Amino acid sequence: MTTVPPASGAPLVSAWHRLLAENPGGTAELAEAIEKRMSVQPWRHPDSPVPVRPLLLSRAEAAWITRAAAAVVGLAVEECARRAGSPAALAEALGSPLSPLVTDRASWNQWSASQARPDLVLSGGVPKVLELNIGSAIGGPEATARLDAVLWSMPPIRAREAEWKLSRGRSIQARRELLVRMARDRCASVPRIAIAGWSAENFRETVADAEEHGVPCSFVQLEELTEDGGLRDGQGRRIDILLQKFLAAGAYLDGEPMRALEEAVAGDSTLIASPELSTLQSNKKVLAWLTERCPELPSAQRTVIEQHVPWTADLADGPVRRHGRRHDLLELLLRDRNSFILKPADAFGGNGVLVGRETPSRKWEEAVRDKAGTGWVAQEYCRPDNHPVSAFDPASGDVLLLERPHVISPLLFSGAGTGFLTRFTRPGGGAVTSAQAGAINTVSVQG
Repeated sequence: MTTVPPASGAPLVSAWHRLLAENPGGTAELAEAIEKRMSVQPWRHPDSPVPVRPLLLSRAEAAWITRAAAAVVGLAVEECARRAGSPAALAEALGSPLSPLVTDRASWNQWSASQARPDLVLSGGVPKVLELNIGSAIGGPEATARLDAVLWSMPPIRAREAEWKLSRGRSIQARRELLVRMARDRCASVPRIAIAGWSAENFRETVADAEEHGVPCSFVQLEELTEDGGLRDGQGRRIDILLQKFLAAGAYLDGEPMRALEEAVAGDSTLIASPELSTLQSNKKVLAWLTERCPELPSAQRTVIEQHVPWTADLADGPVRRHGRRHDLLELLLRDRNSFILKPADAFGGNGVLVGRETPSRKWEEAVRDKAGTGWVAQEYCRPDNHPVSAFDPASGDVLLLERPHVISPLLFSGAGTGFLTRFTRPGGGAVTSAQAGAINTVSVQG
């Protein structure tokens, strides 16, 4: 995993962009179709241009990114098991409240890391895993399926897919196969799947894919669910697997009705995908644990962490070791602000992140001292590589070729890569790369 693979082909980027630029009217129609289809969920900043071409990765790049991400997720799960003998003990070690949906049941928790979307950047060409994002609430499968369908709708592009030797993701299909395996493990040969999350329209492709393969699937609202020997929808139909596409902690904060889910967990009836253990395994303090554990691990595991996990520490007033030297953490952060970022350990989507090099020194000093011991982590800043993105600017009507920082996120089901979600930062969007600061895009793999 130490060899940097070749970059994806610049000639193909140029050729694809030229097709878009030579047909501005058609590209404007494509951008409008993307906006219409993607607007079922927030997906770009209002000032961001609309991506009109997937990010291109070579097959070697895609494979390296996926291997690194899957290896780090696997090591994180192992570290959680080393640190705590039960989910409750893990929550205590992380300083996290214990969710009512947490269970000790092994038949549930075996699936905790079966869905993941680690966020990483290529920094100097090397994959660096910034967040783990383990669990079913991950965004990406739905958005990438929509983008793939629309981006390839232009006849000049569709006609060249085979010529350009490109492959797209299959995350919707892979997740359906995973859910069926979960159900069959519980003796439901033809399971009924329900999805709870953002909106019915957001899961249109998911429902259609399941139905096309003979798997009954529907969208449900939490308020319609009841538990009677299993979760039941508003029509009284039993649900075998509930795909939980929301964070339980957020649902509790919003006052959503969760009683039926709690009864399903307590009664071992309808399996919820993923079990709540996954939320604990996603905590950013786990990356700090990997940083701390690294010197004790076998050589191969140590190499994975040293190469692909940015140095991370629990933000607390005390000593740490970094690159073989002992430091007082708070003094280190104040002395070398440009080398670090601060993150809430249990937040998602770039929320709350402070980038030292972008944060005024006084605000940084206040954050370092005020956030210490309150559930935050400090992480080494990894400058993301720029990648070319073809985008349409609705304001000017121009077809742009931009070089922008990207976060690339492999979609892992049962540890296997099934596609990629990526986000780029719009010009002027700052150093935190997220959909709120730019836009979501999908990936095609070349070769």
